[in-house]
Amino acid sequence: MTHPVVTDNSQAIARQDNPYFDEETIDLREYWSVIRRHLSGIIGLSLTITILAVVIAFSLTPVYKATTTILLESQDANIVSIEEIYGINGKSMEYYYSQLEIIKSRSIAEKVVKKLNLTSHPEFDPRQQPEPLIKFSFTGFIKSLLPESLKKSPIEAVELTEAEKKQREQQKRFQAVTSKLMGQISVEEHKKSLVVSISALSKSPELAAKISTELANAYIENGFESNLQMTQKAVGWLTERLRDLKDKLDKSEQKLIEYRKQENLLDVKGVQTLSARELDDIANKLSDARRERTKIQSVYYQIKQAKNGGIEQYEAIPGILNSAAVQHAKDSYHDAQNTLAELSKRYGPKHPKMQSAAANNTKARNNYLKLL
Repeated sequence: MTHPVVTDNSQAIARQDNPYFDEETIDLREYWSVIRRHLSGIIGLSLTITILAVVIAFSLTPVYKATTTILLESQDANIVSIEEIYGINGKSMEYYYSQLEIIKSRSIAEKVVKKLNLTSHPEFDPRQQPEPLIKFSFTGFIKSLLPESLKKSPIEAVELTEAEKKQREQQKRFQAVTSKLMGQISVEEHKKSLVVSISALSKSPELAAKISTELANAYIENGFESNLQMTQKAVGWLTERLRDLKDKLDKSEQKLIEYRKQENLLDVKGVQTLSARELDDIANKLSDARRERTKIQSVYYQIKQAKNGGIEQYEAIPGILNSAAVQHAKDSYHDAQNTLAELSKRYGPKHPKMQSAAANNTKARNNYLKLL
């Protein structure tokens, strides 16, 4: 028993009715035939582009780059802080970026131009540059449309001598060379350090090396010049200050001289003139003499009063107490008294030792009283 086969022809019918479902067959032979017909043109275009690229590559002038590395050192010799160990602090960073701007400044570039005489170098001198194939200037085109009365600037309208024209041309050429040099130099900073790389581009490797080296030298010389200018300003200020002080001193001395004349401290006739130092010496000597007289008078009165008393009053006089000779004689007299007292305990008054001790005691006493 066979079962009927049911076929779903709905999709086939839909595809036949819908033109978008038509299958396209890619014929590679047709494309290849098209390529073969235009093969010579394709090869010719490729060769032309290749030749042009080679010609342009060989016609280009090589540009060399030279780099000089310098270390920016702070001028202040301070104790290293913990911030400076692990990184650059704010003050150092401000100094660092300030020095970078100085290196890239126009004044440094102008010094290099003057040092290397770049205004006469073929690479920088506009007069020695080759003329471009197509020379067009928009400003020149606009200027050509203006009337003759407006073409010249107020400065150019003034009649200049040949020397002034030559000087102005030199200034323009110098400014143009400086601007071109500034476009060929670059300054690269290194993170977490005070190292700076100064680079210069040039068609000559020797000139590139000279420019980068001279940029570093110009920066160093600029630092020296800045310090010298500050020192000169300080010296000038101090000199002016000293001059003012000297003028004030002269005026004060003149007033002092007039005062001395007014008070008769100076002999206006010139017979006997005393300086201030001599007056001071005399005053000091007079004061010393007065003190010495007072001291002597005091001792005299003490001695005069001691005449009516015993030896104890003489000993109480400060001048006698402080005398080394009197103190030595007094000590000898006391020693003789002690020796005589010790011997009297053992011997009688007629014993030879007693007689000798008594004689020494009398001699020491007389010597002591004599000094008093």
